[in-house]
Amino acid sequence: ALLLGFLFYFVQPEAIKKWAEELYASNTILSLPEKISVYRDSVIIENANEQIMEYWTDFSRCIESKSVFVVLGGRERNLLIIKKQGLTEQQIHEISAHFVDEFASRYQKSGR
Repeated sequence: ALLLGFLFYFVQPEAIKKWAEELYASNTILSLPEKISVYRDSVIIENANEQIMEYWTDFSRCIESKSVFVVLGGRERNLLIIKKQGLTEQQIHEISAHFVDEFASRYQKSGR
């Protein structure tokens, strides 16, 4: 049990972080400024070149850290990062509560 705890708390987040960095570096569209609109059932991601609508049921996991929400496994966008910078405390609380309800056991809050 201790080994599994170590794996899930230390090793897995680092592996996900490395994968995200590689994905971000390999795709120039991901680096374009985006407008992200969060709705009850879906999210709309817009930039100068595209508009994507994803349903929360299409995503496999959500990880919340001190500075971002990371949502993994969508159909169109495998990695969705929502920065908390620029959001009000009320917005952060509402999005966090929504993700807890939406993702249930697939939601993880990290202290990092």
